[in-house]
Amino acid sequence: MHLWGELGIGDIKPRTMSAPELYLGASKYTIWFFATSAAAVGVAALWPFTRKPKKEEIEKSLSEHEAGSPTVDLVEWGIRLGQLGRPELAVQRLERAVKINPQDASAYYNLGLALLEMKQYRKAAEAFDKALQIEPGLVNARINLGCVFFAAGEYDSAVAQFEKAVELKPNDADGWFGLGCVRLVLGNAEGSVEAFEQALSINPKDAEAKFNLACALLRKGDRELAERQLQEFLEAAGNEMAQQRAYARRLLHKQEREVSDQ
Repeated sequence: MHLWGELGIGDIKPRTMSAPELYLGASKYTIWFFATSAAAVGVAALWPFTRKPKKEEIEKSLSEHEAGSPTVDLVEWGIRLGQLGRPELAVQRLERAVKINPQDASAYYNLGLALLEMKQYRKAAEAFDKALQIEPGLVNARINLGCVFFAAGEYDSAVAQFEKAVELKPNDADGWFGLGCVRLVLGNAEGSVEAFEQALSINPKDAEAKFNLACALLRKGDRELAERQLQEFLEAAGNEMAQQRAYARRLLHKQEREVSDQ
């Protein structure tokens, strides 16, 4: 989902798993950002999603723009190409940026995002890891590294990254969300409930977290609380996530019939 920008569990696109279908962030994971250097991390200018210049204009201005500060311009244009859905071109710019300045954490971070979109998980992990070597406090790089491990099926490694992320930044809802997802996949329903509850205490309107919390509560065997979360999910989801809304309605209807038959 991919947002590009400094710091945030950007958007690994929604993934379905065996019913109930688990969302790993339809509006989460990976935010592209532009930072002039590793020292500037945190002073980032986020590019709005709605800003989508024509590709021809971007490529035309790129050759002129690179005549200025090479690393900064390459990172900036890598981000913009990523926003335009051209991760392969973003990789080209960002790989050049890290060659010019191997200490630019923002370039490695955004390179990881582009590689993640291309499902080049091993290379993405290497890029995020390099960003963390330069800037150990770059929590979003750690969260996205957890996303890479999740996507690659390396769940124990994903847990370790998400746990470290929420240790470093306990008020990061995305870190707790990712931790809840991977714990649920590993069968740790109780730990998953705790993580999603933490995420919702930070961001109470997160429909995806509400749905996943309901899934975790069902795995835990707490059907009453699960039904309550499904109701809240339906209210929060609006017209989004049709498949999940249909599942929630079927489950609630089934529960109503069971109660009426007793």
